Amino acid sequence: MAGGDTLVTKGPFAAAAVALILAGPQGAAAGGQGVSPGAAVFIRECAKCHQAGAGARNRIGPALTGIIGRQAGTVPGYDNYSDALRQSGIVWTPENFRSFVKDPKSMVIGTTQVYRGLKDDESISLLIEYLEEK
Repeated sequence: MAGGDTLVTKGPFAAAAVALILAGPQGAAAGGQGVSPGAAVFIRECAKCHQAGAGARNRIGPALTGIIGRQAGTVPGYDNYSDALRQSGIVWTPENFRSFVKDPKSMVIGTTQVYRGLKDDESISLLIEYLEEK
């Protein structure tokens, strides 16, 4: 392999490796078949900046473990929130989270969230279901 790349970090196996990790032991034992549709949305749309679940850490964005029901801008140890989000008073209900994921910049004017938004309602529903379990 050129440049010291590994199969896990680059190439066609990277997404499969991430899916198996997010699926946990049951999903890995099933050859990745345990990856839920919501986990697939999370991997595709969120995992570049966020983690969720046991052992999740803040990254570019805050860990999303327990986000549903939490007040916006309050993940411990994450200090990169915009003042607009921190002062918004938003509690992440499924409805509020849906609106934010669809169009972050119109829901919280002044947010530093760079994500452009997910427009597909079915995918957002699957993502919310996944995060409610984390």
